[in-house]
Amino acid sequence: MIRRFFFNTLLHAGWLPVFRCGIAVLLLLTGLQLWPDFDLLYGPDSILDHRLLQLGENRPLAIVTGGPIGRWHLAAYLVCCALLALGIATRLAALGLWLFHQWLFMAHPAFSYGFDYLACSALFYCVWFPMGNPASRWATPCLRVLQLHLCLIYFFGGLDKILGPTWRNGEALWKALHLPELTGALRPEVAFLEPYPDMVAVLGWGVILLEIGYPLCIWLHATRRIWLWSIITMHAGIAVFLGLYHFSALMILFNVSAFLLPYRRPPLPLEQIAIPIPKSATALSRRADPSAGNGSTASKPNAQHV
Repeated sequence: MIRRFFFNTLLHAGWLPVFRCGIAVLLLLTGLQLWPDFDLLYGPDSILDHRLLQLGENRPLAIVTGGPIGRWHLAAYLVCCALLALGIATRLAALGLWLFHQWLFMAHPAFSYGFDYLACSALFYCVWFPMGNPASRWATPCLRVLQLHLCLIYFFGGLDKILGPTWRNGEALWKALHLPELTGALRPEVAFLEPYPDMVAVLGWGVILLEIGYPLCIWLHATRRIWLWSIITMHAGIAVFLGLYHFSALMILFNVSAFLLPYRRPPLPLEQIAIPIPKSATALSRRADPSAGNGSTASKPNAQHV
């Protein structure tokens, strides 16, 4: 049973190039967004003193120290993104991108959040998964690792929410919708929810149930599509209401790659497609060729000739 689970050959391997191109394009957009403000964050006259930050964390100085060297690191980061998206030296490009992402986005916790840690996980998978060979026999075991990773993320995220009161009474969701730093360009007005605190609590419970029920319902055929599209809708709402566009896009990419694309049936070859012939067409063909209705009549001319 375990062998059939990890080496199921019926799953579609088209998720591998989608996952590779998706993470590469997403990180490319992240790097391009950082480019205009690079000196403000990493330059010698940046808004933060990196030496003091690293001294307080008791860690060695990061490799990225600003100036032209830092710019070259970001340029190399963008080049690795392009190579990974195009499928050129995918393993080396993913490894270089993984290292540059650590230096640029995770060297200082003040500049990183959940998206950066999940992006590092995705790049780690790009290093080890057979991204350049979707027909590999290891495609399904790699898919199972990604699926189990998602189940752990959502289950423990929901468990953490249900243990505290703020998500159960809607307080955490209400505060998140009103944080000044979490505002998106497309964010609609949420003041209409103020007279309805119970509605906010219901939304909080909805998030909890989606995340805790994910490890079970995403595997069941009857509930997989419902749970998958509910999770995708939740992340789309996070993007619209909280402005976390990169995080939401990455989680949608994870879910689509893990639980949507692998279960799509590949198209059948033309020779295996059975085209039904209507009865009227069969009757017309028999009228046009009377010998087609009786296989024995085809040999009568030969018998008379003999």
